Amino acid sequence: MTAGSCAIILIIGLMAVALARSGRSGLAIAVLPLGITPVFYLMSNYAANMINGWQEPDIYLLCRVAFLVAGALVSCLFLGLLASRLRSKPVRTGYLLFCGGFVVALTVIMLAQIVPAL
Repeated sequence: MTAGSCAIILIIGLMAVALARSGRSGLAIAVLPLGITPVFYLMSNYAANMINGWQEPDIYLLCRVAFLVAGALVSCLFLGLLASRLRSKPVRTGYLLFCGGFVVALTVIMLAQIVPAL
C-alpha cells in the first residue's frame, strides 16, 4: 500500500498543478485534501515505530490505526472548510459526497491493509 499511497499523492499533486496552471486555483486547492490520508498513512509507520520505542507494551498496530484515522479526520475537516466556501448547495453536496466518499473508502482500504485478519 506504500506504493499505492505514493501514486495517489503524485496523481493528486499533478491534478492540482494542472488545475492551477489552467487558472482554476480554487479547484486546485479543493483537490489537495484528498492527499492528506495517504500522507498520514506513509507517516504512520514512522510515528508508530517512534512511539513503540518509548512504550513498554507493543502498541505498534494501535498507533498506526490511530494515526490513519486522525489523517482521515483532518482530511474531512479540510473538505468541510473548503465546502463551506462553495455558494451552490448542489455543488457543495456533490463535493462533500464524492470527496468524502473517496476519503472514507481509502481509509477503509488502508485500515484493511494495516489490521491483520482475525
